[in-house]
Amino acid sequence: MLGRQTELERSSRLKENFPKSLEYGQEALKLIRDGQKVFDTTFAKREPWMIKNLVVSNFGLKKPDEAKKYKSQLYERYHKKQLPEGIDGYFNFDYFILDDKNIWGYEWYPELPEDRFSSSFTKVVYYVYSRNADGSDKDQLYRFHVLMFHQNSTNTKFDYILEKQQEINNQLVSGSYYSFTYKKDIDYLKLREDIKKIVSEQIQPDTRRTITRN
Repeated sequence: MLGRQTELERSSRLKENFPKSLEYGQEALKLIRDGQKVFDTTFAKREPWMIKNLVVSNFGLKKPDEAKKYKSQLYERYHKKQLPEGIDGYFNFDYFILDDKNIWGYEWYPELPEDRFSSSFTKVVYYVYSRNADGSDKDQLYRFHVLMFHQNSTNTKFDYILEKQQEINNQLVSGSYYSFTYKKDIDYLKLREDIKKIVSEQIQPDTRRTITRN
């Protein structure tokens, strides 16, 4: 029963049928939680993965407050070090299809550092893939990082700036968008629309940097 529900949830989500994926996901989560009373801890490890899927479905339905409720469950487990490998450092929170591309949003658990000059810090990455005939990912084309802005936070009106990164042969080509900035409490729906706008209109970054990899 659980296997059928999880497959229905997955197939619906990847087709952007988020009302159905939400319904199947909620049913699967209940089965998982009920099953923990009977089965071993291996069964329980499936719970955070389904919680993650419910985050994606709610974002797909443009319900960030509902998505945040499920995200908070992942963060709670993160702080208690209760997440299984593969979802213990970051998690998929968004997915959509745009033209001939699959676009995946991932969020990292660590919070924005107080010292904005301490290191490089990324909170969110959107990966853009070309698609195979069956709709699966083909090649990663490029990615967008929601990157900490290296300035004194008291002197700026934003905390993050969007950066595009692309692997070309043995080089990393990157650039920043000064028109796409975000506060510490990221407006995720705006971010999603910004990604759609940049990809669909092929907007190029305001800067360009190239790093050759050895």
